[in-house]
Amino acid sequence: VGYIQTYTEKLTNLLYSLLTPIHQYLLTPKVRCGHIMGIKFREDSGVCMSDLLKRLKEQRVYVALRGGYQRIAPHLHTTPAHMHTLASLLIQYTRKAVGSHGMVQKRVLIVGGSGWLAQQVYHNLLQDASLDVFATYTHSTPSYILPDHLVYMDLSLVDTIHPAIQCARPDVVIHQAALTSPVACHNSPAVARAVNVPQKMIKADEKFCGRE
Repeated sequence: VGYIQTYTEKLTNLLYSLLTPIHQYLLTPKVRCGHIMGIKFREDSGVCMSDLLKRLKEQRVYVALRGGYQRIAPHLHTTPAHMHTLASLLIQYTRKAVGSHGMVQKRVLIVGGSGWLAQQVYHNLLQDASLDVFATYTHSTPSYILPDHLVYMDLSLVDTIHPAIQCARPDVVIHQAALTSPVACHNSPAVARAVNVPQKMIKADEKFCGRE
């Protein structure tokens, strides 16, 4: 029991630290059990709790509502990665509700958003409210990004690259997609070249975003 208490307390403390960018919009109990965390949004945040819970459920993230607080009770099957995903979704939703578009100075597109490294990059970029961060997917949609910030792109199909660049209109592109299997690269050299050396994407970015 002591191990479970210690482990889950580390998870709730991690979540609270990850939510630093939106702390000004949160009301959290001053006294709480370490293994349970309650989150409530200030009225001026514009966050609708019922809509938030619905959006989280759509991303396969399930939390309870108790006394107006979002009740987060991790267990042994919960991992730090789950806390990162929840924090990412809460930050994105809150900023959307608050209306932080006037603060946005740059739009960032992460290509290959389903990978582990891309997820870490995304979480770090979220700490900066001046960045509006999008990500691409090809086969599976990442659960840590709200759907309106996901863009479909298959680097081997030029017809999907142009619409993705037009949709995201990025100031910065971070390439995280890769075909890493030697066998797959050997069997499909054209696809490997398109993914690992994305010349078509670079040309599309130059065309639609006016960069040389």
